[in-house]
Amino acid sequence: MTSKNPADIRTSARKLSAADDPGTIRSFYPFWDSMYRPFLLGAVEALPASRFDWKPRPEMFTAQQIIVHIAECERGWIHNTVEGGTYEEWVVPHRDPAQGWVTVPHAPDHASLLAMLAEWHRHTQSWLDKPVSS
Repeated sequence: MTSKNPADIRTSARKLSAADDPGTIRSFYPFWDSMYRPFLLGAVEALPASRFDWKPRPEMFTAQQIIVHIAECERGWIHNTVEGGTYEEWVVPHRDPAQGWVTVPHAPDHASLLAMLAEWHRHTQSWLDKPVSS
C-alpha cells in the first residue's frame, strides 16, 4: 500500500526517471502516476462535500466543476485527441453568464468524482505504456 503522506510521495517519486520505463511514452512523464496523480486524488478526498458548490465568484467554476473539468480534459486529451474518440464538454456555460457554469454529468459525491477520474485515467495509463515510436 502506498503512503498518502505528501512528503513520502515526493521522496518515493523523486527516485524515478526516464530509465525506469525505457522506450515508453511514460519515460517522458515519470512523475505522472507517482506524484501528480496521488496529489490530485488526495485533494479530491480532502475536499469536504459541503464545499463542492463553493466558488470564489458567481461566474467561476465550483470546486466540484474543477474536478469534473480535470477528468474532462484527460478524456479529451487521450480518448478524443490520441484515440480519435468523440469530444464532449462536461462543464458548459450557464445560459446566464453571470452564474458561471453547469455540470453536465451527474457527479454528486466523492465516489462519483473519483470514479470519473479513474475511468478516464485508464486511457492515459494505456497511452503512457505504449512505445515511444507509437
